[in-house]
Amino acid sequence: MSNVKRLRPRLSAILFKLQFEEQVNNIKPDIMAVSAACEEIKKSKSFSKLLELVLLMGNYMNAGSRNAQTFGYNLSSLCKLKDTKSADQKTTLLHFLVEVCEESYQDVLNFVEDFQHLDKASKGSYNSLKV
Repeated sequence: MSNVKRLRPRLSAILFKLQFEEQVNNIKPDIMAVSAACEEIKKSKSFSKLLELVLLMGNYMNAGSRNAQTFGYNLSSLCKLKDTKSADQKTTLLHFLVEVCEESYQDVLNFVEDFQHLDKASKGSYNSLKV
């Protein structure tokens, strides 16, 4: 054994090869769930409309500034909907968005129904998929 060059890397490669199929089979359901959830998000008309409404509201609020007529925004900006308040500090932009949807875009409020795989995909471990 001491005569075999690079024994440790060779053994590691053999072990990896032996365990590869088992590891793929273990993470395949998680990969499929994430893939299905991504497809549902991409194809959801109501979720797309909701994001469009957020963009329109942002453009309206930014009218006259250098940010007017923005073509997009970071998804992390969605977290600011609950922090952006009206002048009287009683209503958030999120509350206003819900009110607008309830009055004029009720189909948008059902966007969650488009996401059957999202719950399962969210429970998968990112670290297990990273392997």
